[in-house]
Amino acid sequence: MAQGGNTKLTLGRWGEEQAAHYIRGLGFNVLERNFFARVGELDIVAQRHGVLNFFEVKTRRNASHGTHESVTAGKRHRFACAVRVYLQRRRVPHDHPCQCGVITVVGFPGGPCAITLWYLSTFDLTWF
Repeated sequence: MAQGGNTKLTLGRWGEEQAAHYIRGLGFNVLERNFFARVGELDIVAQRHGVLNFFEVKTRRNASHGTHESVTAGKRHRFACAVRVYLQRRRVPHDHPCQCGVITVVGFPGGPCAITLWYLSTFDLTWF
């Protein structure tokens, strides 16, 4: 694995791959990955049963370091802003059901991993 900052980037990319594979197995259709807006980024945008799902993926080598707890108020705000940009750019109707969540991946490439899906909120687009 790469050294320094690249190690974190490599682990993050691996975690996003694991998360995407996991939710596909749950019946989600992954629409986009790493949607970037100046205000923030959405790691995974997926749809299941007509509901748009926006996911932040948190990857850690071990469970002793916080996973979903590391999504601070500031990160949630940037995430919500990125959701707003996504909805506007994709012209999603205001009555379309949406959910936001965090997928935690604990493990490392070549080793075992545990994946958990946490929903933060279900919301109505009229809130935006």
